[in-house]
Amino acid sequence: MITDKIKFKPGFAREDAPTYSYAEVEAKGLTAASLWRNLCNISVWPRLNPTIVDIQPLDTSDNDPHLFDKMQFYYDLADGKRVMAQVIFYRSPKDDRPGRLAYQGTILDGDKEIDRIVMEFVVGVPDTDSAVAVQAALSATGATPSAPVRALGDTLAPTLTHLIHWAERHA
Repeated sequence: MITDKIKFKPGFAREDAPTYSYAEVEAKGLTAASLWRNLCNISVWPRLNPTIVDIQPLDTSDNDPHLFDKMQFYYDLADGKRVMAQVIFYRSPKDDRPGRLAYQGTILDGDKEIDRIVMEFVVGVPDTDSAVAVQAALSATGATPSAPVRALGDTLAPTLTHLIHWAERHA
């Protein structure tokens, strides 16, 4: 079980960023591996988060929807904005350590950059009650909080809950 909140590594956005959101939920009866497998499959992200309407790898020849270290991808938001992103940290969970996924992204309105974000997920190892904690944090580095960042931040807890339900159905 994860005992601490997400601590961003050097170079990641931090809790003291102008915009910061955090959520944690517990999954009972699921393994960290099944949660991780579904979290890293970007083709299901629009089902997990209603603000994401389309998501694709930047390399159009890449047919595998699973994230990996340094993978570049983009997703379109319901409000017409686009997020260009790259995985900056990827470590799958093991029996004795949580999995951690982080990506940085630039929110674009047309060709104009309106904000920069860092998103991080942690999938913990089961505790003594066989519950797996799943955490998500979002930080924006822009000087003023933007509506797309707030919308993404507001959906963190529901997204994690949807991830758990999705993993239960697709274990």
